[in-house]
Formats: sequence, C-alpha cells, structure tokens
Amino acid sequence: MDMAITWDWLKQKNFRLNDPNLHPVVAQRGWEVVFEAWQRGIYVLITQGYRSIAEQNELYAQGRTKPGKIVTNAKGGTSYHNYGLALDFALYTPDGKQVVWDMNTDFNKNHKKDWMEVVQMFKARGFEWGGDWRSFKDYPHVQMTFGFSIAQLKAGKRPSRPAMVVQVPELTKVVASVTDKKEEEYMIPVSKADKIIALIQAEWKEKDEQIKQYQKMWQEENAKPDKCQQKLDEYHRAAEALRKDKKELGELADEVRKASGRRVVNG
Repeated sequence: MDMAITWDWLKQKNFRLNDPNLHPVVAQRGWEVVFEAWQRGIYVLITQGYRSIAEQNELYAQGRTKPGKIVTNAKGGTSYHNYGLALDFALYTPDGKQVVWDMNTDFNKNHKKDWMEVVQMFKARGFEWGGDWRSFKDYPHVQMTFGFSIAQLKAGKRPSRPAMVVQVPELTKVVASVTDKKEEEYMIPVSKADKIIALIQAEWKEKDEQIKQYQKMWQEENAKPDKCQQKLDEYHRAAEALRKDKKELGELADEVRKASGRRVVNG
C-alpha cells in the first residue's frame, strides 16, 4: 500500500535547504516551492544546494579523470552552487520509495507534467532554469544569480544577505466554533482532500447535466403553440434550485481546498 507523503516526512528529506551556506533568499524560495508542490500532490526533493569548490572539482573529474558519466562542465568556482545560489531537484514517486528525474510523469494526474509544474514554481520566484540554457542543458538545476556573473563571484563580490531567518512552511490550524466552544482542527491532508473534491465535482457535474435537461425541456415546451406556463415555471424553478446547489458545492470544494492549504477556485 502506498504511503501518504506527509509534510513532516518531506521536510526531513529536504534538509539541504537548511544549509547555512545557502543564500537565505534561495533557501526560503526553495522551501516555498517544495511546500507548494506538496500541496499539489507533487513531491520535490532538493538533491543539491551548496557545493564546495573541492566537491565541484570532484564532480567535474567524473567522466574525465574518474569513471562515470560527465555531469557538469563547471570546474570548482565556476558553478553558482559554489556560492550557495543554486539548487538541484528531483521528484519522489507517490509512495516515497523512489527518486526520479522523469520530466514527463503526471503523478498527481492533473494532465500537466509534474516536472514542468515545479519548474514554473521556481521561475515564478525568480529562479533561472538550466533547461532554458542553449548548451549543456541542466534540467534538474535552478539558480538565482541576483545579477552577479561567475566572474564577479570569483573576484569576491557577493549578493547582499538580508537579515532574515528562513521560515520553513508549516501547516496551520483552523479554529472553529462548535457549540460555543473553540476547538482546533488540523488541515485536511492533500491525499484526502483530493478524494473529497473528486466526489464533490462528480455531484456538481451531475447537477449541471440535470440543469441542461430542464433547459431543454423548457425550450421544447416554450416552442409549442399551446405551451403550458405552469410547466415553464416548474422547469425554471427546478433549474434555479439546481444552480443554487451547484454554487454551494463549489463553495464546499473551496472549503476543502482551504483546509488542505490550497488556493480557492470559486472565489
């Protein structure tokens, strides 16, 4: 049976974002992406953050003076990783048992490629993506240069580090009033929220089909020479009642989305 990937579990796996050698803005934005992706049912693993120059030289030697496949063209000091300004990522399978670099998978089944969804989350927060490079494309790589070139960084220049504490996103609690008593309710896990929303959407579609049937009946009756106003009114009232039900179902789905930390759809 597949495990439900919890936020606590995923936080522990992404310990590389806690490295003090990472620029705090890079770390903060990285956490934001991992959290947003988790809310969408995509499980991101940061496989690399800060990398020392010695580690970079070891990586550069792979496929050249050491066995293995060439994985980088950057010698020590020529990668943004060496200055805490870059991240590499991969994806977990939904059961959390495998790490994959598959760019075409759609584990959360929203008809979008999970990898590219994550890439867009990074880009929305100011990262550059290695997949956009003209040569030696690096698809798992994102970086935030702050306008600094490698030459400037090698010369000792650095982007300013704001006095900020990196905040790891946390699940909040929803406080509800029940029989004049306040009790805390934790947010709904994404996996359960998806199932609830799917049931709501199925009922919403069923009511939408019923509305179309009443609209067709109304049109057919209205086209008759001896049309019955009582029937027209009855069809109209039935359709309006169903529209009200649809609206309430949409609001209910949004409540579930809010409780799982997602953005609302119906306003």
